[in-house]
Amino acid sequence: MCFSAESSFSAAALLTVIGYATISDTKNKKEYLLAAIPLLFAIQQFSEGVLWVCLMNDMAESVIASIAKWIYIFFAFVNWPIWLPLSLYFIETQRLRKVMLLITLAMGTAFVVWNFSLFVDEPVTVGIVDNSIQYSAYETSTPAVFWILRALYVSSIIIPCFVSSYRYIWSFGLIVALSFVAAEYFYHATFTSVWCLFAAVASAAIFVVLRLNRQEPTSRFL
Repeated sequence: MCFSAESSFSAAALLTVIGYATISDTKNKKEYLLAAIPLLFAIQQFSEGVLWVCLMNDMAESVIASIAKWIYIFFAFVNWPIWLPLSLYFIETQRLRKVMLLITLAMGTAFVVWNFSLFVDEPVTVGIVDNSIQYSAYETSTPAVFWILRALYVSSIIIPCFVSSYRYIWSFGLIVALSFVAAEYFYHATFTSVWCLFAAVASAAIFVVLRLNRQEPTSRFL
């Protein structure tokens, strides 16, 4: 599969439309964080589209490329591990599930802090590898550290969808989980870029999830 500026910009355009429709269709304030996810993914994909253009035109060291890179990194490694569990926490009605969601939020926060501490003294480089963008920074001291960080990251994003009692949100979690497996297996070297693109496209399902929840009770898990 070949990824490109066009694919990133196309995803951004599609998600902007879906994101606007999702937010406009949302009346419950507690659902706003969840409803905003497609639009936030649109911003992230647009930033990678800009980065693609810079890399393809020998502008990797430009200010524009640097801004686009850090916007993308912020969403990938700071925003999503916190935003997703938090968005489901606010709409959760069952006490035990709220506690479990707080645990996943703590996992996401732990990842962000630990990951950032490793980022501090290491430059983040980007380059095109196998038709995808590779984000490279630090090397972990041991494989165990790498896999602990990966587990915290993935768990904080996927597990909340299966913990939440919000109807049908598990379907979004399932798509994201399957896309994780595909990105890890087929695109390990460029995992971050590929998984975020897959997850971005999958976020369109949130529009359907929110619409279905307005038609049916939200207190039971299906």
